[in-house]
Amino acid sequence: MKLRIKGNTIRYRLTKAEVEQLKTYGEVSEQISFGPGKDASQTLRYTIQQNRELEAIGISFIKGEVCVELPRDIFKGFTETEQVSLQNDPWPGATQTVFILVEKDFQCLHKRPNEDETDHYQHPLAEENPIQL
Repeated sequence: MKLRIKGNTIRYRLTKAEVEQLKTYGEVSEQISFGPGKDASQTLRYTIQQNRELEAIGISFIKGEVCVELPRDIFKGFTETEQVSLQNDPWPGATQTVFILVEKDFQCLHKRPNEDETDHYQHPLAEENPIQL
């Protein structure tokens, strides 16, 4: 799972296996550790999970974990259909100011060295623009 943060925008990109894990278990997580050892204060965990209680996409940051929560209908649309992405609509007048984007990760149109994209989704434009070596 890839995580990109810029300003008040957070973007997750999931491979096929990660979407399948999300569908099967209702959650997918990864973490990055900064520094030696297993000091929890030096670890950032990022998670996407289903929350049947919510009516809109939510996000929290508690004890070093960024957690995006998806309501049942949005969760099912993303994990059980060809839907490519989902996002919240935090403006106008919303109390939440973080823009959230969750996407299925596509193969790049141009081959990049040392990049394993075997578990990525086929890019919709791949037939029009074959991958160049």
